[in-house]
Amino acid sequence: MEPDCFSDIPTGAKSGMQRQANLVSKELTALNKIDIAEKTRQVVEVNHQRGDANPSTIGIALDGRYNSTSFGSAKKPGMNASQGMSLGIETSTPK
Repeated sequence: MEPDCFSDIPTGAKSGMQRQANLVSKELTALNKIDIAEKTRQVVEVNHQRGDANPSTIGIALDGRYNSTSFGSAKKPGMNASQGMSLGIETSTPK
């Protein structure tokens, strides 16, 4: 029995693969929205149990970084950066 990589099965067309990627993207977006809503509800519940005046306020910590080939430019920081990354973490719950 031959492995699948040696059989003469043609690869999928780019348009078909793009359609599948778009469908998966929509599903992932929907799942992410449900997940974020649940996590937000949990944080609000913790804040409510703690007796916060406004339990829907969620504390976060932010950090951002970028790569740069030159250092020390006080006039235009980050102008030659080719990649950037930001991170936000909620600080209300111990998890």
